[in-house]
Amino acid sequence: MVAGLLATATPNASAETRTFPCGGTATYSVIMPAGAALDGTNCSGTLVIDDSVKIIGDKAFLGARLTSVTIPNSVTTIGERAFADTPLTSVTMPNSVTTIGESAFSYTQLTSITMPNSVKTIGRFAFARTQLTSVTIPNSVTTIGNDAFAYTPLTSVTIPNSVTEIGAQAFSYTQLTSVTIPNSVTYINSAFSDTPLTSVTIPSSITKIGRRAFENTLLTSVTIPRSVLRIESYAFANTRLTSVIVPDSVKIIDNLAFTGNLYLTTISIPDGLLELGENVFEKNYSLTSILYCGRFSAFLPITPTCPPERQALIDAAAKAATKKTTITCVKGKLIKKVTAVKPVCPAGYKKK
Repeated sequence: MVAGLLATATPNASAETRTFPCGGTATYSVIMPAGAALDGTNCSGTLVIDDSVKIIGDKAFLGARLTSVTIPNSVTTIGERAFADTPLTSVTMPNSVTTIGESAFSYTQLTSITMPNSVKTIGRFAFARTQLTSVTIPNSVTTIGNDAFAYTPLTSVTIPNSVTEIGAQAFSYTQLTSVTIPNSVTYINSAFSDTPLTSVTIPSSITKIGRRAFENTLLTSVTIPRSVLRIESYAFANTRLTSVIVPDSVKIIDNLAFTGNLYLTTISIPDGLLELGENVFEKNYSLTSILYCGRFSAFLPITPTCPPERQALIDAAAKAATKKTTITCVKGKLIKKVTAVKPVCPAGYKKK
């Protein structure tokens, strides 16, 4: 038993630490056989990382004075804050990298980046506070983390249909003026809030427009698809919208969803709403027309207008709901006819 414990505690004989030069007298370490690069915070200038490296560890080159990095095609993971807070202006990323960790390149001087088609996950803050102006997300990426590109001068982004999740404020505080959300996404959160966005294409895959989705943007118009079921708080707060049609598919509009829209004059909301939050249209000083025939009229800031054609549809549906029909029920040789709004055969009988 003791021998077994001793054997378990014996270090791996093949483990070793190698060092490689990275500018002047500085070096970085690579722990083998894992191939994890570490301890490169004193590196400077141009760096070609050794091809024995498989993982660039967390904070491996944090705060280093690197200006250019070439990553070998042996690397699969770039760790958290791996190159953060460096004057990096150029990085070559191989087609082996699958994960770009949290804040991996944040606070660098990168003006452009080419991500390979191997990348699946872009971590939160990965490229935040860089100098990126344009980015194309490869068709391999499924997840873009929170704040991934926030606080950059980004004016153009292409998001592919492989992406299923875009994190909160992923593109907030950028210079984006238009964006097309791919039809692989079902939920929009605050990914594009606080931008000069004037145009957005919302796909028919979206079922929920989340909290602060387009808050503090310059949107002047928006088409909400009939797939949307819910509009959450502040979703369209403080925009330049002048007219909005909320489709009949929407059943819930949460608190303050359209607050602070100083230029909004007309809005149509579904007559079949199940929930209408508080102060949905607060501080909409130009609002003169709400088209609505539902049961929440008393909670609106102005008296709504019920268009005759919509009232006619409501009346027709109500009439259809109270219309009696007759069914025939049988039990052996016995036959009974049942007339009701929703006729049901008596116990023991089957509908003929």
